[in-house]
Amino acid sequence: MPARVALAIRWLRAATAVTGALFVLLYVACALVRVQYPFDLEWLEGGILESVRRVTEGRQLFAAPSVDYVAFNYPPFYYYAAAPLMRLLGYGFLPLRLLSFLASLATLGLLVAVVHRLTRDAYAAFLAAALYAACYQLTDAWYDLARADSLYVLLLVMAAAWMVFDRSRVRAGLAVGVWLALACLTKQSAMVAVAVLAVYALAARRAMVAIAVATFSVLMLASFLWLNATSGGWFSFFTLRVAGVHTPDVTRLPYFWMRYVGELAVASALAVAAFLWPPGERDTRRADLAALLAALGVSGWHMSLYGGGARNNGMPVVLAICLLFGLGLHAARRKLAETPAPSLRSAELIVYLACLFQFAGLGYDPRKLLPTAADVAAGRSLVSELAQQPGDVLIPLHNYLAPMAGKPGHFHDMALSDVRNGGRLDLYRQVTDEIQARLETGRYAAVVLDPGNRFILDSVAGFGPERVLFRDPAVLMTRSGSATRPEYIRLHVR
Repeated sequence: MPARVALAIRWLRAATAVTGALFVLLYVACALVRVQYPFDLEWLEGGILESVRRVTEGRQLFAAPSVDYVAFNYPPFYYYAAAPLMRLLGYGFLPLRLLSFLASLATLGLLVAVVHRLTRDAYAAFLAAALYAACYQLTDAWYDLARADSLYVLLLVMAAAWMVFDRSRVRAGLAVGVWLALACLTKQSAMVAVAVLAVYALAARRAMVAIAVATFSVLMLASFLWLNATSGGWFSFFTLRVAGVHTPDVTRLPYFWMRYVGELAVASALAVAAFLWPPGERDTRRADLAALLAALGVSGWHMSLYGGGARNNGMPVVLAICLLFGLGLHAARRKLAETPAPSLRSAELIVYLACLFQFAGLGYDPRKLLPTAADVAAGRSLVSELAQQPGDVLIPLHNYLAPMAGKPGHFHDMALSDVRNGGRLDLYRQVTDEIQARLETGRYAAVVLDPGNRFILDSVAGFGPERVLFRDPAVLMTRSGSATRPEYIRLHVR
């Protein structure tokens, strides 16, 4: 190989590693700023925060819908995992986001460990984790939110790690089943992945995976029976009936490919190399891991068919692509190193250039993701105004603001809408009638609304004119998911 080509390969190899490291540092820097922000970065965070507060107070997480509380249609594990941190650090988003941030860091570490164990290639292992960090903006900056997704992904990668590190068929199967059950108790979409694994276990006659699926099934059945019995049946209502009303939209079939495989085209292409040039020795761990990654891809594709889903549903898909990218990068490097043809050896230049191109395509402006001092000041001003009101306050889409202002908590409008969508119009009307009564009797001294739910006061007398809260059109706006904020306030006229 010409000396100039060899030098260029070394420089490109180093430049790719440095670029990956910068993306890791950029994510960590963004997260350290965002986890401390006292207001919501995503419009459902406040409702999740209130659910965790309910757990810390020893109250039932799944209960009959009321004005004071309506459960979300998510399983409970994230809430219970976050509760000890809230007891330690106090009420607010910090303990919940800290859990997600730590889970994302653990995911990066496990990606390195899994790829390195399978390849003994520290470089490829590091770049696999760096690519996952670089996908922070691609997944709508979800890694550090007060949402269950980062914990969910960590539990999935724990299952993958156990497949790789534990050579005991029975012990590994039991452990993988436990991790997958915890993942499903965090987000129901793990059920799709386990279904794919069950098909693989039957087709390939893989005893370890069969044990994992059986363990998962036993744990999920026991958990369901216990949670449903202790909640008086409300657990199944929210997590099955309400969640099950969302139907897939086949017109969104191409969305998955455009959003994730398309934007991770180079990584996906290198992932193929993991299958084109596998190691010479037979290793059942790789087959099992490939089945799990395929299961994650199918579950992500399935979730992308639902119109209400955000980019967070693609996180398991991104995880699978990044892990396979690390394996494929190692396979390509090994194959090129083994070839005697100098012209093919120089093709390593193209590999590193492609990796740099992939990282460059994931670049983002962190300022768009970070809250500002003006956001904090606006939020504190609003909380102060609410605290001075002589009665309760109603903030349907940012219900956490009520407890922050020292007022009683209440439902989140999204959770209440899901009750209606779940077919229980009687329960929905019961809650909305109580809201109407409280508005008419003046129990709510102030109502704070987003642009999307201003209708709530259309037929209620006794409230003064609508006032816009902020002159700045961007202040206190959520930074992930749907962009919204508290926009209008109306005070009760006494």
